[in-house]
Amino acid sequence: MKKLLLSLLLLSFFMNAFIGVKAAYSDVSQDEDYYLSSARLADLGIISGYEDGTFRPDNTITRAEFTKIVVCMMDKEKEAKSSNNFTGFFDVDSASWHTHYIRYAVSRDILSGYADGSFRPNNTISVSEAVTILLRTLGYTENEVGYFWPDNYISAASSLGLTIGMDFAPYDAVTRKMAAVLVDRALFTKPSASLSTANTYLETTGYTVLEDSLLLDSDQKSESVTVLSGNLKQSTPSSYLSKTQLSVNAGDMYNYAVIDKNGYLVTVREYTSGSNLCSVSGTLNNLTDNTIEYTTSNGLKGAYNADSGFVIYSGSAKMTVSEAKSRISNGADITFYGNSYGLWNIAVIGSSDKLTPILATKNYSASDSYLGTVPINTQNLTVYRNGEASSLSGIKAGDVVYYNTKTNVMDVYAKKVTGTYYAAYPSKAYVERVSVAGKEYEIGNSSATDRLNASVGAFDIGDKVTLLLGRNDKIAFVTDNSSGFDYSAYGVVIKSESRIATEGENEGSSEFVTTLFMADGEEHDIVTNKLYKDNLGQLVSINYKDGVAYLAAKSSSDKDEYAGELDKSTRTINSRYVLKDAAIIQRTSDEDAQTVTCELLDFDTLTASKLSEGQIINVVSGNNFGDIAILYVSGFENTNSFGVVAGFVKTDNKATVGYKILSDGYQSSYYSNTISTSVGAGVEFKLENGAISKILPLYKITSANSIKAVEGGRIYVGSKIYKLSDNVQIVDISNTSNFKTITIDDLAKDLASSVTLYSDKSNGVIRVITVKK
Repeated sequence: MKKLLLSLLLLSFFMNAFIGVKAAYSDVSQDEDYYLSSARLADLGIISGYEDGTFRPDNTITRAEFTKIVVCMMDKEKEAKSSNNFTGFFDVDSASWHTHYIRYAVSRDILSGYADGSFRPNNTISVSEAVTILLRTLGYTENEVGYFWPDNYISAASSLGLTIGMDFAPYDAVTRKMAAVLVDRALFTKPSASLSTANTYLETTGYTVLEDSLLLDSDQKSESVTVLSGNLKQSTPSSYLSKTQLSVNAGDMYNYAVIDKNGYLVTVREYTSGSNLCSVSGTLNNLTDNTIEYTTSNGLKGAYNADSGFVIYSGSAKMTVSEAKSRISNGADITFYGNSYGLWNIAVIGSSDKLTPILATKNYSASDSYLGTVPINTQNLTVYRNGEASSLSGIKAGDVVYYNTKTNVMDVYAKKVTGTYYAAYPSKAYVERVSVAGKEYEIGNSSATDRLNASVGAFDIGDKVTLLLGRNDKIAFVTDNSSGFDYSAYGVVIKSESRIATEGENEGSSEFVTTLFMADGEEHDIVTNKLYKDNLGQLVSINYKDGVAYLAAKSSSDKDEYAGELDKSTRTINSRYVLKDAAIIQRTSDEDAQTVTCELLDFDTLTASKLSEGQIINVVSGNNFGDIAILYVSGFENTNSFGVVAGFVKTDNKATVGYKILSDGYQSSYYSNTISTSVGAGVEFKLENGAISKILPLYKITSANSIKAVEGGRIYVGSKIYKLSDNVQIVDISNTSNFKTITIDDLAKDLASSVTLYSDKSNGVIRVITVKK
């Protein structure tokens, strides 16, 4: 009897989230019911496609062609070719390609000719003939099947599962897609008891069939696959090389995995009915003692109390629960497996970092059911775009999507970098990271490697490219920059210096490097033709020649044309349209400062209502209409935080080293080298790396013993109405030991309160209100 092996195939979490063919037939879509069969038979060398990459599924099969297919299924092609070329049929030419196959099959009593002595090799084969040949190949005789042909043979084929789900009449011609399904099923079918072996044809031809296979992890570069067979808790994994064209869904269970005579994994086969194993997948929430807490893909929380012998796999590493505590982080994927629900044998930990990125080629809607070729489970789907909650309709063309089908979560990234492809490291032939627009980026996907290496059709050094960045800012995909405004052609000069090159063509030599603040909000180091210290703080255009950047100060536009009212609803400033991807760069350092600093503003979150001519440094239009593409300003938008000083941070010897600031409802302690205000005062401050880099007292606009009115975005105090900022900080300082944040509604309920109003400008919007009752 065939030994049934329960196996773990440790295959990739970063492979596609579906069974797919790496080199698919161009005319076979993945939703066809013969798709997997055609792929497996190609893997096994039984049925191949045509030279043009097609399968031609609807072409019919001749008797000669089906004979060859069956001989190859039996792995007897070499034996058949070594036999003589006499068949006994008058219409089979001894020199024909099919002669040896026909002779071998006839000698094994697998098929026969017609009563008139012909074989009719070029006739199309019928379904009845095909299933009869397959049944005979499996050892079934007329005594077992029955004497009524073709009815008994059609019935026997159905009972063995060869024709389940197929729609045909007994004398219909067999097409290539029908042949693929029939032969594929026959490979995995147990033979008749009349044969001397109980092994399937895969096993009798030297293949090892691992039944009930669970696929988990592998090394993509080396194509090394680890297989665990037998008892889930006790077996030791073995390694193989994967030669299959099939990519697999990590964590799914398959009926069989097939290892060939040379120890290569060559194919897998899905279940035709239910699996013998049960599983539940989710996200790891906590791992304490022997309790594993998790949340399933449909949002249900669960906990499993594991015994001391419970096994956890992370990649190919096998560990106990106690060992896993220090090695596995919360938030990782987890799947439990066992013979019944709740009685788990093992758990498998995965990392969402291994998911393969998918390029969104269109703007998606809630009705879409596929992400590329991956089916979307719209039930309880969770989508995050750039770290914020989103939806399927929030995915736009050009986005990079990581879809974890086990937890039903999509992580979407919309970050792009456009610029000149300057260098490849360590070399273009073996590229691992590249320099584009003055900054290095690591490659995170084979698709990107193919566009940036030395292969035919890849981008050349010096080409303009657009990098689509995914997780950890690694390059997921690369496209050209054939249209649209080139934001990478401009930047603000931050510094310029001479230094020794440590990589690239100039390694070991001196080169000029200029740092630019660019439209993506990042600083980029670009190799330039000279020093540009005289251009510090200026907006410059960038042009490349022989891989070196030449900078030119951007001439100032007519600032009065762009100064005026800001209207978010129409995306205009002084009636000038602001492009959707426009970069608003604000200089944060003083004009005469030795060190230039900038920040990127978001038009949609601006609080300023007007842009003055004096705030404009430069403007770049993005088209002939004069629409704003780059706006370079100073003092336009205050991006600092606002709050009230609630106390000071002191050392053990009572030295003051920082502030306690109440802001946005929370009191936090910050270290600062500058101490220049008092408790209860309104302040604006800027944080960098958890410490205050700048703190300034706010202007005290007015004080009053009562309030005449307050609502929404305004307050009436004394004889004047003041505009409130959207995020005005209102702090009750009545109890000096316990300041607390209150709302506008709270303030409106007690108009008799004394208030002090603060702003960052002498006539600006109110940023802070302190209240005493």
